Parts: sequence; C-alpha cells; structure tokens
Amino acid sequence: MQYLMYSRWGRCEREPTLARMQEVLSELDSEDEEHAGVSLIHESEWSLAAYPGGLLA
Repeated sequence: MQYLMYSRWGRCEREPTLARMQEVLSELDSEDEEHAGVSLIHESEWSLAAYPGGLLA
C-alpha cells in the first residue's frame, strides 16, 4: 500500500522513510500562519494532518 506525505511548504513525497517523516514533523516547530500543517495520505484515501501545538486531524 502506498502513501503520500505533504510537507509544510507543499512538497509531496511518496513513501517517505520514518526519519523523513520526523524531519517533516519538525517543520511544525517554527511559526508560519500561512503554512499551517503537514499531512500523510494513504492510497485508500484516509489522511492524517498534524498542526503546531500537537493537534491531529
């Protein structure tokens, strides 16, 4: 099963490694109201988005 990850700056990556996912999550440590979150989207169409402060949606 495949999944995509979107970084805070809009970069899309297929099948990122765990280390890369951690790097992208660390992007949330800086303030940026325009680029609020990062997301992971599975090919079955479920998704998970992370935002500063620990909010997951």
